[in-house]
Amino acid sequence: MNKTKVFLAGDTANRLNWGCRATTLALKSMIMDTSDISYSLDFSKLAKSLNTINTTNNHSFSRRVLNKISNKVYNFTGITVEKRQKLNIHPTNIEEFDFFADQFQKRAFLPSIYDQIDNSDVVVINGEGGFLKSEKTFPALMSLFIGYVAKRCLKKPCIIINHTADIRHPEIKAIAQYVYPLFDDVAVREPFSFRAIKDLRKNKPVILAADAVFKYKPITNNSWAEVVSRPHYFSFYPFSVQNLDVSKPYICLGGSAALHPMRRKDHKPFPAFLKLCKALNDIYPVVLVAACAGDEDFMREVSKELNLPVLGTSMPTYQAVDVLGNAALYVGGRWHSCIKALTGGTPIVVFSSNTNYKSEGIVELMKLDHNPFDSYHIGEFVEDIVEQSEDYLKQGSSLRERLLRRVQELSDSADKNVRFLWT
Repeated sequence: MNKTKVFLAGDTANRLNWGCRATTLALKSMIMDTSDISYSLDFSKLAKSLNTINTTNNHSFSRRVLNKISNKVYNFTGITVEKRQKLNIHPTNIEEFDFFADQFQKRAFLPSIYDQIDNSDVVVINGEGGFLKSEKTFPALMSLFIGYVAKRCLKKPCIIINHTADIRHPEIKAIAQYVYPLFDDVAVREPFSFRAIKDLRKNKPVILAADAVFKYKPITNNSWAEVVSRPHYFSFYPFSVQNLDVSKPYICLGGSAALHPMRRKDHKPFPAFLKLCKALNDIYPVVLVAACAGDEDFMREVSKELNLPVLGTSMPTYQAVDVLGNAALYVGGRWHSCIKALTGGTPIVVFSSNTNYKSEGIVELMKLDHNPFDSYHIGEFVEDIVEQSEDYLKQGSSLRERLLRRVQELSDSADKNVRFLWT
């Protein structure tokens, strides 16, 4: 019997981000339990290709075709030629969706993607990381567009899974209201998204299924500490870590998506994190975890000041799971770092993220008793963070065991992201 052919949109396996890589690897594994992935679409590469086409020689066939498309779209919307030249060639609002869908159906827009979807049996969209409260991101736009054309133009079954659906940006919300009712199934990963999407679905299926990263399990045998104690075992570009003693308790301190330098260029996390590191280091040795390239610069400064190890973004997924899952505590605002820590029963003290759906969502999922600390005001909350950290550490194995029981429940529910493929 032939397996179902899946067109996977939202492949993030090549990102400089621990969570993006871990998510796609886990999702691909879940999909391939029952199906084959016939094509995998990376939105980052797609964005670059559209930018490239948009600046290619005007005499090329692609340039001429896209000029015709863009002239029609931007004449219709009243955008000047000068502004148009600075924009990507892709739908950016609800008014443009039908036009670009018509061009897609005529194979004048993204013809290779048309062919790949046409060659598949089911379209699966990994919506992870695209839907953010105050941002109209390319991944969010293209997730919704791919879903729309899969259903409207090619009549393919289509699901969107494993995602936080923060659709509060007005233009994204307008598109979501149009597209979400079309999906054959919707799986969101935390309760805020479930509450936001439930009404949009108009009595069609929507499920709260845990993030696929809950499927990972850290190493637990005693030999691990001996293996990783070798010099430079944890040296991953661009950082050098001479040695890291994981045989004794340690605290992992992470950053937050809210602190990415592209979001608040005026904000400098270094002073607050320096203050927090000094305080946490009085409890247990601190290991800085740069789970995303956006964390590396300020962590490098903290590391130099206090001579602390930094684990960089190029660290392989399972080694990151092992380090976080065997820590005494994780303190930070990275959604997937929180999950990786929790897979080993490591308690988490959470910072705010780029959407409260994630930071407050993980606290609600795990039934914890603290509110996330504002990432932009960490320096003001150092005493509170230390107090919460000490409280969790005092609870010891009883808390870790409770967290592990909840993690097992969430790991089981993560499988339901791909329940549509079971039928």
